[in-house]
Amino acid sequence: KVKCIFEEVYPRWLTILADEQRKEDRVYESGEGAYLRRFSPAWVYTRIVHKGTSVLGRFKEHKREHQLLCELLDQHLFHAARRGAWYQRRALLEEHYMHALSPHDGRDEETQKKHWKRIALRTCEDGLQDRDCHLIYHHDLQKRIAKLERQLHIPKRLQHDFGHVRLAKPLERHVQGTRVEKTRPPSRNNNNTRRGSSGGSGTGDAAGTPRRGAKTIWLDPLEDEGECSVEAMCLSVYRSQGWKGYHSEGGIIRTLFGHLFHDVLFTYVPNVFQTAFQTCPLDLHTDAFYPSRFSEIHARLNAVSNGEGVRILQRVYEMEKEKQTCVVGVDWGFALADLVEIVECFAGEALSTVCKVMAQEYGQRGGGIPDLFLWDKGRGEVMFAEVKSENDRLSDTQRVWIDVLSGAGVKVELCNAVAKEVVLR
Repeated sequence: KVKCIFEEVYPRWLTILADEQRKEDRVYESGEGAYLRRFSPAWVYTRIVHKGTSVLGRFKEHKREHQLLCELLDQHLFHAARRGAWYQRRALLEEHYMHALSPHDGRDEETQKKHWKRIALRTCEDGLQDRDCHLIYHHDLQKRIAKLERQLHIPKRLQHDFGHVRLAKPLERHVQGTRVEKTRPPSRNNNNTRRGSSGGSGTGDAAGTPRRGAKTIWLDPLEDEGECSVEAMCLSVYRSQGWKGYHSEGGIIRTLFGHLFHDVLFTYVPNVFQTAFQTCPLDLHTDAFYPSRFSEIHARLNAVSNGEGVRILQRVYEMEKEKQTCVVGVDWGFALADLVEIVECFAGEALSTVCKVMAQEYGQRGGGIPDLFLWDKGRGEVMFAEVKSENDRLSDTQRVWIDVLSGAGVKVELCNAVAKEVVLR
């Protein structure tokens, strides 16, 4: 059924796409139509064509899928946030399938495979050079480039050098603490055993054993053994070791981004401000935000990378703090002194990388940031810690952020909470 819808839409998509491109060339000035294009039929049709590539892949129609991916990448008007995924999939097809689906032109089998691997290599290079290919896809493209260069036996001196990407696996730390389990009265319906092994309500057994994904309760070692969350318990352990920190789950990053990009957020762009009371432009949570302000964003990223973050932060804080202006993501509860220390401890290039990801994918990457944000002014270092108890596991969004932070040279830890003792209450 999905394939039938795709086949019906495809010819119309090509026609409308050509019309939109002519409109862009003749009518719109730079950035004029980026947001409003989301409301055109071509935006919807492009999404359907994108979904069609997945269906073709499932039906093993890889040659047609490759053709569609090339057509999607040839246009720059719609769904720019998906371009990285299109490059990845196209390179994969070229590496593994296209050698058997295209004419050999006199090449033997081995030469044909190498020919398409070189094409896959160029596709990955194009992806890294495409300004609309978002940063979160660069790591996978770089890994594929390194693999293809090894397979093609390209001399070391001619291979790409990705030494600037300091990707490392997050360190694992085990924190021991006291977990609290709440006892519950036995169920009145003794015959109902479907919802728990002892007739409980589905949250565990009668002794309160937590189910997978359930929030656990711990005792805080620094707060007179008061009850707290697992994140607060781990934060107390880090504080005892000299770290300052917050359990913010991205609140610090969103606040820093709101301060550092305050004027960029409220730069005039047609059609994205409808009232004077907006906390952000209408396109912030879309893929139109970044390309519409490409020059302004990169100028600010360069300033942050060059160490001007503290000056920008203080200027915006002093200008807006008294009114506590509602700006998306900004929490005025964080003290200025803490924010200044954080920016000073954050390497300029690393902070610039994090802000670039937020600018490109604010709507998708607002979540998934590790639970704890930590900094040590004495060492001039920041660190993120993702807290996991025995009931938790990393989500895909969390893995993306860990890769981004590690690639920027920021230390990341996986903090595994282990119960050395269980107390019934």
